[in-house]
Amino acid sequence: MFAASKHGETDFSVSWYQETGITFTLNMIITAMMPLVEFMVTQLSTKCKQCKDRGYTSNKYQTNLRSIQEYVDLYSGPKYPLHKNCAEILLLVSMPLMYGTVMPMLYPIVLVAFTIRWFNERLLICYFYREPPAYSRKIIDSA
Repeated sequence: MFAASKHGETDFSVSWYQETGITFTLNMIITAMMPLVEFMVTQLSTKCKQCKDRGYTSNKYQTNLRSIQEYVDLYSGPKYPLHKNCAEILLLVSMPLMYGTVMPMLYPIVLVAFTIRWFNERLLICYFYREPPAYSRKIIDSA
């Protein structure tokens, strides 16, 4: 009737939540901090590629690229990852709705995660990503 854990207990026992609650909480904390980590890694990678293109000099007018499109692709930033962001937001919403009553610590973690995500998205859309394509409201409503 109920799923049994490795100790033969049901999903509604205290020890099941003690074992899996740590995993869920760590998952939410990592998901909350990942936008910052991803930004730092992406920014560092982009700057290294740009520095390599300039021949490791500080002259920003020097380039080894052969076409304007290659130059634009390298210096304009990545495309906006809507699919990844929607999946992470759905994870941040669904986990506390399913397990928040027995693990109330998920609610403040999600509040921090959405705050970090909101500030990060605002800054990245303005200063880092390319201009996002015009998505319709239908995509967000269906999610």
